[in-house]
Amino acid sequence: VIVPVYNSEQYFKRCVDSILSQTYRSIELILVDDGSPDNSGRICDEYAENDSRVRVIHKANAGVSAARYSGLEVASGDYATFVDSDDYIEPDMYSNMMEKVNQYNCDVVMCDCVKDFPDRSEIYSHNIRTGFYNKEELCMRIDDFDYHLPEELIAQKPADRRDSSRLLVVHRDSGETEHKHFYEIVDYLKPGDCLVMNNSKVLPARLFGVKEGTGARIEFLLIKRIEGDIWETMVKPGKRLKPGDSVLFCEAPLLRAHIRDYGADGTRIVEFEYEGIFMERLEEIGSMPLPPYIERPSEDEDKDRYQTVYCREEGSVAAPTAGLHFTEELLEKAKNKGVELVYVTLHVGIGTFRPVKCENIEEHSMHFEEYEISEESAAAVNRAKREGRRIISVGTTSTRTLESAAYTDENGCHQIKSGHDSTGIFIYPGYEFKIVDSLITNFHLPKSTLLMLISALYDREKILQVYDEAIREKYRFFSYGDAMFIE
Repeated sequence: VIVPVYNSEQYFKRCVDSILSQTYRSIELILVDDGSPDNSGRICDEYAENDSRVRVIHKANAGVSAARYSGLEVASGDYATFVDSDDYIEPDMYSNMMEKVNQYNCDVVMCDCVKDFPDRSEIYSHNIRTGFYNKEELCMRIDDFDYHLPEELIAQKPADRRDSSRLLVVHRDSGETEHKHFYEIVDYLKPGDCLVMNNSKVLPARLFGVKEGTGARIEFLLIKRIEGDIWETMVKPGKRLKPGDSVLFCEAPLLRAHIRDYGADGTRIVEFEYEGIFMERLEEIGSMPLPPYIERPSEDEDKDRYQTVYCREEGSVAAPTAGLHFTEELLEKAKNKGVELVYVTLHVGIGTFRPVKCENIEEHSMHFEEYEISEESAAAVNRAKREGRRIISVGTTSTRTLESAAYTDENGCHQIKSGHDSTGIFIYPGYEFKIVDSLITNFHLPKSTLLMLISALYDREKILQVYDEAIREKYRFFSYGDAMFIE
C-alpha cells in the first residue's frame, strides 16, 4: 500500500490508522514523504518505529505521480494499491478485494469511493470503473474516443455574432441536456462562481515567402520564440530549406528569415532580419494560423474573430476557442451577477493539433506549453476553493493550466501556485480533478487529447452520447463551432 504524503498532517493519522487496522493483515505500507514542510515526515517515522509493516521514503518534492513511482520501485508485494494521505478506507476493503482476486484470478480489482464533506454529507463518486479485470481490459484504446462526424458540421466560418452560437448544457448530476444559445450562459452561472479564462493572444503566425536564389514558394508557421529574433518554425515544403538558406517575405520594408539549424520534428530554427518592429511587421503581412480542418485561406475577419475579446498576452499559434463565444457585454453581465472573472495565460502550441498515434493512449506524450498565473489570479482561485465556490474553466487550456499548478495546502485544500512554468499534463479518464469543477468548451476532434480531457471530467460513454445528440441536432463542431457547458 503506497501513500504519497505532502502537507496532510491534519488528516494523515486517520489515513494510516485505517490501513494498519485492515482485517487483511498481509500488508506492506510504504509512506512516501514528498518533501512535506509540515510534520508529516516525522509522523511517518513514528509509524515505522512502531509497526514493522511500515517503510518510509523521504524525498524532495516532485508531485504525487513521482511519489507513487518511488513507492513502486521498492514495493515487494504481488499487488499494489494507492491511498491518498487525506483519505481513509473501510476496515474490510482489502479483504474484499483480495477475495475477488482469488475468486476470479484477475490482475486488477477496482472499487468505488465516497466523498466525505465537512458538513458530514456523503455522495458516491462513480468516476471509477468498479469491477475486476485483466490488464488488457483496462487499457484505454484510441478507438474508444472515436466518433463519426459528417463533414458539413465542421464550422468553416464563425457565427454571425460571437454569442449567437449554440450552447449544449450537460447536467452531470442528472445526465439531462438542454439546447440553448451562448448568450444564455449567464443563466447557468451563479453569484460567487469563479470563471477562469485564458488571455493568450494568437500570433498572425503564418507567413508566405520565396526562397532566395530559386524563387520557390515557402510557407512558415511560427511555433515559439526561442530568444530575441530567433524562432522555432514549421516550414513547407521542408525539404527545400537547409541551414544557410534565406527566405524573403517582403522587400520594403524588409522582412527576411535566415535558416540557422534543424529543430525537432522537422522544424527549423530561424533568425529574422527586418526593418521596424517585428510584431508590427508580423501584423502587417502575417495571416492567422487557422487549423487544417478549416479549408479556406485566412481572411481579414479572422484577425478579429480568431481572437478572444479579452486576449492580452501574445504567444499562441492556435486560439483558446471556448472563449471565442464571449462578448464584452456578456462578461459584464456575468460580473454584474457576482461572477468573479479570473485570467491565466497558456500559450497554445502546435501540439494542440498533434494526433494521438499510440493504440494505448497512456503511451502518448504531450508537447510542453508555457503558462503563467499572476499572484492576483492565484489568490482569487485559492480563495474560491477555500470558500467552496465553483471554479468554472473556459476551455481545455485554462483547465490544463489550473490543474498543472495545483497543490494541496496544510489544511488539505487544493490550491494553485502563481508564477511562470511549462506543462505537458495529459488528462484522460481516471484523472482526479483538483481545481476545476465545471467546464465551458467547444466540440473536439475524434481521438483527440481534448476529447479525452472532457471524458475525464464527465464520463467517456456519456460524452460520446452527448456528441451523438449534438450531431443529430446539427451543432457546428471544432474551433469556429458551437459550445457546451459541462455543469
